[in-house]
Amino acid sequence: MIKKKLPILLFCMLSIFVWSCAKKETYSPETYFSPEKQHQFLMNISRYVAKLPKHTSHEQKFDSKHDLYYQEEMQKYEIQHYYISSDSVHYFLINRPAPSLYAKKVAIGGRLKYDKGMLIEYEEVFRTWKLKEDELEKKGEMLFAAMVEKGNVDQYLPNKTQDDWVEFPDSKNYFDKASRRWRVKGQNDSHL
Repeated sequence: MIKKKLPILLFCMLSIFVWSCAKKETYSPETYFSPEKQHQFLMNISRYVAKLPKHTSHEQKFDSKHDLYYQEEMQKYEIQHYYISSDSVHYFLINRPAPSLYAKKVAIGGRLKYDKGMLIEYEEVFRTWKLKEDELEKKGEMLFAAMVEKGNVDQYLPNKTQDDWVEFPDSKNYFDKASRRWRVKGQNDSHL
């Protein structure tokens, strides 16, 4: 009896392994970008995702005089996961070092769309808490999969879990797609 079921069991286990490897592979940035193109992608979103240069407003962040600042700033970032859906939505998970006593990073998950090479939509879906690298890798993968597969990370929001997953959005902070930046509810000029 066991001998008859063993090939079926092995086939099922092998199928699950192949499926899970293929699924993870589709989230690999190398599937979509060469290292040079990865850097180009980061530069394309740098004005939205990086901190503003000192004494610069959101209206001034696109000035060419800040190019060097953003080039240097984006050297700290890396693409952790990337995926392009069948309807041409680009999902990304990037991370950067975070100020901390111990080596920690913050991840930013979002989606965007291009039209004829121009960025026409940009949205950050979440930002994580400062996490140690191994924890960020595990949680980042789960958050990215939820964002791609469900369109949101609602189950990981601060009001839904006691564990540190997502710092933003929360009850006070939201991402404003029109201005392409984080804002505080009820405060027109506030941003993170």
